[in-house]
Amino acid sequence: MATKVLRVTMNDEARKPQFHLAVGQLLEARFQMALAGTQDDVDQLYADVQALNERDDKSIAAAEGVYYIARFAHTKAGLLGKSQPIWFETLSRWAREFSDRFPQQTQRAVSLLFGAARSCELQAMATDDAELSTRLLTEARLCYAALAEKFATTDQGQEATASLRRMALAGQTLSQFSGPTLDGGFVSSDDFRGKPTLIYFWDSESEEFTADLLPVLGEIVAALPSSKLRIIGVALDESEARLNQYLENHKVPGQQIFFTQGEQRSWNSPLVRFWGIAQNPTIWLVDAQGKVITTSVESAELMSAIQKLVK
Repeated sequence: MATKVLRVTMNDEARKPQFHLAVGQLLEARFQMALAGTQDDVDQLYADVQALNERDDKSIAAAEGVYYIARFAHTKAGLLGKSQPIWFETLSRWAREFSDRFPQQTQRAVSLLFGAARSCELQAMATDDAELSTRLLTEARLCYAALAEKFATTDQGQEATASLRRMALAGQTLSQFSGPTLDGGFVSSDDFRGKPTLIYFWDSESEEFTADLLPVLGEIVAALPSSKLRIIGVALDESEARLNQYLENHKVPGQQIFFTQGEQRSWNSPLVRFWGIAQNPTIWLVDAQGKVITTSVESAELMSAIQKLVK
């Protein structure tokens, strides 16, 4: 039905609204068929988008076509990305093409870029394939950079700037890292020199923290005295009462940075926002000279990484 409407409206200037509506309906149908059907259905979606681009590559219809291809890549990445990571790279490329060609569609461009950047970065952290991780991190940086350059005033643009800041940290001296602690103290990266520092971002509701990271932290504390390693936690809980209850029931090592103002807690923490923290828990390692070694070590690799750092 959408195809029939396109035939009778495509050359009629007075019927442009109906033409654009039919384009949207056709692409939605092709999108659903491509997801549920065969490779022929996928090819047909791409063919229709190509036809819209050949007709007028700057038109609303062409923009709609590129947007649907990016949506298709995003959906496939969610469904198959772990076994077919090429979909994350495909999503990144189409998100950047959409933002390059149709920057006036700010909401869509920003959503696609940020979704692609975060997806590529998190998958890069999750994979054991070093080459794939490097490729995905490159795609993530490209999408973050496009956000930061073209859409700097949006929330996602500001978060992209923070993420790029964090991704450039390895090899740099850590600064602008400080906050109040639960015990009434204050932590600052200015005081980190002299011994290596382990920083971890966490919250008491994270099952991954309790099941995976906390036992490793316990092993590290048992193996190394505080004179050899400084441990700093950044608690991302919203409720101080819940956090304190968790700390009473679990041995969580190190000073815990926790902001007193409610609006600065959880993912609104100044540290999270400034450094674009993307995952909970997240682990950083800083050497005895205050230089950042990594901002993305996994729980299973932490002990060996610490042993290399502490001499």
